[in-house]
Amino acid sequence: MQTLYSKKYNIIICGDVNVNYLIGNKGRSQLDAVLHSYNLAGIFKFPTRFGLNSHTVIDSVFTDTTTTGKYDLYPLINGLSDHDAQLLILNKGWKKEKECHTYIKRKINKYITADFQLKLCHETWELVFDGNDVNKIFISFLNIFLTIYYSRFPLIQAKNGRWNGSMECKCTTRKEIVQIIKSLKIKNSYGYKEISTKILKISCPFTSSPLNYTCNKIIFWGIFPERLRYAVIKPQHKNSDGCEVSIDLYHS
Repeated sequence: MQTLYSKKYNIIICGDVNVNYLIGNKGRSQLDAVLHSYNLAGIFKFPTRFGLNSHTVIDSVFTDTTTTGKYDLYPLINGLSDHDAQLLILNKGWKKEKECHTYIKRKINKYITADFQLKLCHETWELVFDGNDVNKIFISFLNIFLTIYYSRFPLIQAKNGRWNGSMECKCTTRKEIVQIIKSLKIKNSYGYKEISTKILKISCPFTSSPLNYTCNKIIFWGIFPERLRYAVIKPQHKNSDGCEVSIDLYHS
């Protein structure tokens, strides 16, 4: 697959894979893990092999459904084998229909902004100034600020804005993930997860497939994982001793 796979082509894999997709099993999980790393998924919807007391799905069809477009898949009973054939019809003339895209944004203008500033001006910040616990102080500040912000700038639905959903996002490949990790400089420093680039490179052969699958899901659903929004901020003192406490004495 590493040799054959290319973004330029829509790959379709079909045949007897000898893995029953009607039930969950280890073979299915392993095969899915490999195929998902190349953005390939099964499109079968019915049993393809019938026995006296059983039926299975081992004659499967896999493709990238995000680029294939519209398709139809039908069973084709030939009477020559206990394996039924499958008829896959691709609509070559398929084009993405032009849609009227809408998105949600906050209404912001000079009048609402003035009201927002007035509300902040009248806020006493009592929960902030009366607190001693740093975490609670920050949470109080954030809650007060967001409450005012959300109440003054209402959500509205907009159409055909600057971004109208027509942006084309292409799926990544395992090869690209490997290249990105290899391009990173080897460092022992790390973030809150305590995973350095050195560890990333060491684990790359074993993690590139699930990483690629995760990245494609992020692109497909447009959701950025919450755990990737964390950051560690450590102020660095300009003086070597670091005894004097002043915000002006720290590097920004």
